[in-house]
Amino acid sequence: MKKDEDFPFQNNSCFNLTNSTCQSSHRHSMTLQVLIPLISIIGNVIAIAVICKNKRNKKQSIFYTLVMTLAGVDLLSTLLVSSLTLISRGTGKSLLELGGKALCDYSGFIMIYIGAVSMGILCTMAVDRLLALRFAFFYQRNVTNGKAKVVIFAVLSLFFILSALPLFGFGEIIQQSPGTWCFINWHASQTKDQVYNIMFAMIGSIMMLVVIFSNIFVINAVVKKKRKMRSRNASMRIMTKGRIRRITLQETQMMVLLALMTCVFIFCYLPLLLRILINQIDEIGQTRTHYSPKWDLFAVHAAAINPVLDPWVYILFRRETLEGLLRCFKSTITCKCFVEKKSETTYTNCQTER
Repeated sequence: MKKDEDFPFQNNSCFNLTNSTCQSSHRHSMTLQVLIPLISIIGNVIAIAVICKNKRNKKQSIFYTLVMTLAGVDLLSTLLVSSLTLISRGTGKSLLELGGKALCDYSGFIMIYIGAVSMGILCTMAVDRLLALRFAFFYQRNVTNGKAKVVIFAVLSLFFILSALPLFGFGEIIQQSPGTWCFINWHASQTKDQVYNIMFAMIGSIMMLVVIFSNIFVINAVVKKKRKMRSRNASMRIMTKGRIRRITLQETQMMVLLALMTCVFIFCYLPLLLRILINQIDEIGQTRTHYSPKWDLFAVHAAAINPVLDPWVYILFRRETLEGLLRCFKSTITCKCFVEKKSETTYTNCQTER
């Protein structure tokens, strides 16, 4: 392979940073490269701490154990992947220059594994909510924290094996432009590599469809359950209004959290899955009509944002956070109304005295 193909970002006009424009651009890029991982680390640490601190009932804890696992995976990805990118950017060297093929394989494996595991855990979360609402009796009797941990271990192990296949020749990891990251060769020409790429994209797409359809059912089920509980309670007075509100609020919180995480998931991973499929189909047809390095880079950047957004979705959209914000909003409105009313009273008194 040629040297300029091995180290593609050396061809960048700003690689040597010889002029002020390039130096300014480099400083701006480095600031973002440091700031984004920092936000991700802080968010994931806070999310894990909050989940550990809040004691929940047994069935709720299964869902939040999955959330904590996802936060742990996101934290791990930030520490392992972003550190390599920072070193590469800081030194002005590609990963192949820094550590050869071994470092590139390591970087590619981590990126494949983190992406696949994130999709797998979110899919498990969606199926967990689906079972809890559609097969409530079965779920209550058979699903336990111990079994949930076994499922989590199975998901982590399965995607570890899937991600490691390119290291053993089924699939190929290569350095990608601009040289700060490595990933599967989505323009592979060998049949076994093409099969791996399409298989990876199809597994991701299937999980995405499972998540979407599960969420649609969960939202519909929560709305129906809320109406049913209120209707039955109105005629039979089985539970107090406060208890009904707590139960429906718990289900609604998990539903909203899962729905928002799904939106983030689709935004971050759909471009990547599409680019893998499109690039590989173009390569098989030998057309390259949809070849676009810009869209390839956008797809990877979108996937890299996922570990940053996930924890903040949980932190900001927790019931406690939303209730606190609502109380602040109500108190602000109340204070404003009180001040306006007081001012109006004072003005009326002044008019009377005159």
